[in-house]
Amino acid sequence: MTEISYRQQRYNDKQKQILENAAKLFAQKGFGQVSLEEIASKLQLSKASLYHYIKSKDDILFQLHMEAMTQAVDALEKVLASGDSALEKLKKAIRNLVVIATRDEVLASYRMETRFLPKKMRPQVMEKRDQILDCVQRLIKEGMEAGLIHCKDWRISAFAALGTMNWIPMWYSPSGQLSVDEIAGVMEEFIFRGFGITADAMPA
Repeated sequence: MTEISYRQQRYNDKQKQILENAAKLFAQKGFGQVSLEEIASKLQLSKASLYHYIKSKDDILFQLHMEAMTQAVDALEKVLASGDSALEKLKKAIRNLVVIATRDEVLASYRMETRFLPKKMRPQVMEKRDQILDCVQRLIKEGMEAGLIHCKDWRISAFAALGTMNWIPMWYSPSGQLSVDEIAGVMEEFIFRGFGITADAMPA
């Protein structure tokens, strides 16, 4: 490994550490209640050192947003490319989105939504959201074409299903009664029933 690549790796690792710690603070206290000084102090860094890795608190929120949505797009595209049946794909998609939605960086960024981001950062976020919606629409359309999913309008149904998933960070708590796996099971049942899929037809 060259000296340059080693430096870059160290830089990337430190930046990731900053984002992870900031995410936890944002999720616990709220974006407006956390200062850069607090983030720096948590990592035993000076505020000046922090600026070497991030531009601003808005930049942290933007990066958390983009990372969360990139994870979602990657997971959904992988499901779509699999050879599974349409219902198995839908189940895996729901489970993957639940797992992603309950991570600290997602709790932090989705609870803040885009209203805290400067306008110049919003187009990239919206582009990623459109990619996620497109993946969900393709999953539903594939199920309809196979005669396994029943709904009047696959586009609106995709909005409804995705809206249900996107709301998870608003109410999820790591200390709640249900585990992430149990929440995924509830979501699967709820969305499948909405598409007219009976319990005996659901993938195991």
